[in-house]
Amino acid sequence: MRLCKEKIVAMVICIVFMLIAGTCFYSEYIRIKNIFDKMYYTRVRTHYDWWGGALGGGGNEPTSFSNMPQIVRISRDEESYYTDEGYFVNNYKGEYLGEGESLVIVCERNEKTMAIIAAKRFTEFKIIYRYTYDIKKRQLKEVVECRYGELYSGEANEYPESYKEYSDDLQEILLVIGDTGLTKEDLIQYKKYFLYDKLLTDWQAANDSRFSANRLGNVEFIEVLPLEANE
Repeated sequence: MRLCKEKIVAMVICIVFMLIAGTCFYSEYIRIKNIFDKMYYTRVRTHYDWWGGALGGGGNEPTSFSNMPQIVRISRDEESYYTDEGYFVNNYKGEYLGEGESLVIVCERNEKTMAIIAAKRFTEFKIIYRYTYDIKKRQLKEVVECRYGELYSGEANEYPESYKEYSDDLQEILLVIGDTGLTKEDLIQYKKYFLYDKLLTDWQAANDSRFSANRLGNVEFIEVLPLEANE
């Protein structure tokens, strides 16, 4: 009888270890195929992460952005609000960016998307880089915008009508910025600065990952401004 109990205990322990190993493997090598998967799943906790973490293996702690000194700290109330609403926002601190620059990361739990929004304000216009990552498709889509109306300078929500003038057509954007001496190569350099030199490099420096800015992993990147165009 005692021997039977010992066998049952041994079987239970084996099953637990198999579950832990399977959880770890699924979490790191099946579900996460690129750096954007890793960023998303270490910001948005899923039900799977809860029980995986309870077993002592697998499940990602949603702390990868809070590990970064560049990210603005949020309160427990703010985090609770984000959890209830199903989206999670992280903003770069101003001291880690240049004048007129902003960088925001938004993870959407229900839609399973992550948005990266970077902006550079000039006197005559504002250039905005939008990256939307679709978790299911493993697809990152780039959109470049130019807001070329009069820039906002009044009270909140009192935007002049001309501020709403914008274009996401690259040729139109190049015409708008050309008058100030900026070129397509300049836009590519700002893209590289925001996405690769800042966000991806900063995130990887604060987190253990097999991915990096130079090794994105398995992702389809639909680009408006390929870096190769500048080589």
